[in-house]
Amino acid sequence: MRTLDELLDCEVRAGVFNACSTDGKMFFWPFIRHPILLAYIEQATGTVAAHAIGGRGNPLRMAKYLAQTLWWHPTRVREAPLLFLSSGAVNMLHGKVYRNRLHDHFLRILPPGSVNIIEDSFQWTYRRPREVPVLYHDLAQIQANILGCVSGLRNPDRKKEIDAFIAYTQAYFPQPAPLGLWETAREDLLRFACNLPHYHDIYKRILERAQPRLLCLDNACYGRRAYILRIAREMGIQTGEFQHGLISPAHPAYNYPKEVTESHPYTVYLPQTILTFGSYWSDCIRVPVEKVPVGFSYLQEEAAKSALSPQLDVLVISDGVNPQTYIDLISALAEQDPSLRICFKMHPGEMPFAERRYARLMGIPQVRLAGPEPIYGLIGAARYVVGCFSTALYEALAFGKRPFVLDNELSRQHIHGDIFIRFQDASDLIERLRLAQAPGEAKKEMGAYWAQDGDLRFLNLVEPFLNHA
Repeated sequence: MRTLDELLDCEVRAGVFNACSTDGKMFFWPFIRHPILLAYIEQATGTVAAHAIGGRGNPLRMAKYLAQTLWWHPTRVREAPLLFLSSGAVNMLHGKVYRNRLHDHFLRILPPGSVNIIEDSFQWTYRRPREVPVLYHDLAQIQANILGCVSGLRNPDRKKEIDAFIAYTQAYFPQPAPLGLWETAREDLLRFACNLPHYHDIYKRILERAQPRLLCLDNACYGRRAYILRIAREMGIQTGEFQHGLISPAHPAYNYPKEVTESHPYTVYLPQTILTFGSYWSDCIRVPVEKVPVGFSYLQEEAAKSALSPQLDVLVISDGVNPQTYIDLISALAEQDPSLRICFKMHPGEMPFAERRYARLMGIPQVRLAGPEPIYGLIGAARYVVGCFSTALYEALAFGKRPFVLDNELSRQHIHGDIFIRFQDASDLIERLRLAQAPGEAKKEMGAYWAQDGDLRFLNLVEPFLNHA
């Protein structure tokens, strides 16, 4: 199997981290790195994309989206020392309002008016009402795309530079490449080149209005909006990223070859700090930035409230990239032990194509497919938690559950050691469930996964920016 380390070696040999336009205004690799590495990994592992691209839906839905996009536009931002550019995908419903599970907790301990939050939509929908005031930067993206289409390439040499970069770079990567990968990368880079001057102008105006001293960009290491990090760095603004999910030694966005050091010019496209859940996560990634554990207060609060007796036998948690594996596993479990009450929690990104992916499971009476309902309620209600690799498996540890993990190449790449109970197939899992009198407890100190005193750690991190004269 092709490993991430082999791909990192390809990057070094191709010299992609030094490749930029002749005027130095555009590094090429940050914007296409993650999708290229991921495509090669998917080709080698037989996995698929976890996230569906949500359809635009009916005209009423789109009219509502456009109206909210225009009304809550990002240039309404006010001056504040902290700016969080966040993903609407991580907003969880609490009662009748949505809460960002990564950072809204910290707002309670920060001075009033010290934070601006600008989010994006999730599958053409804004998750409202929010618990706190927010704006949206979809309009900035739309404007830059329209202006880029109208203006085209401002520098006529940019197309030649991009063509040469793609032709040179792909020769250093494995062949055959995933179908259409490099042509798509070329088209993406040309589109970025057209839009980049407009991204720069629009986001610079937003940052000038907001005057932040610390900017945290969700999914920053993925690179698609790395231009925001560079603009911020050029303006003297510190940059960061909240950990949002599973990061591991096999995650292409959070691992770099040792040749990319903190002083490398490429790192202007990376956050200067990653705010991780705990030291376990900080230690398992190779990215040339500071890692600061700040805990996961949202999880810890939810786990403390959970006091449910088991209402289902097995909760199977999808990682989104392995659908056939889960279909086969759950079907076999149901067939071999018809008494099991099984709930299958899909990855949020795959819910739009649930019927297409999981029609076979929908026909099994003892299997329930969980929709957008909160996962923590399901973890608390489950006697046993099962999966392959997902942050939710680690989150189950906070609920006193020691999950069962399918022992395959993917789980061995992403999950190291004896954190979980590994099983080979459905028969092996059923036997292990029968032998287990109660859910096992984690062997590793909880604080390694979810740092204690997270509020204090976070305040220590942001205090210099709040008190900056």
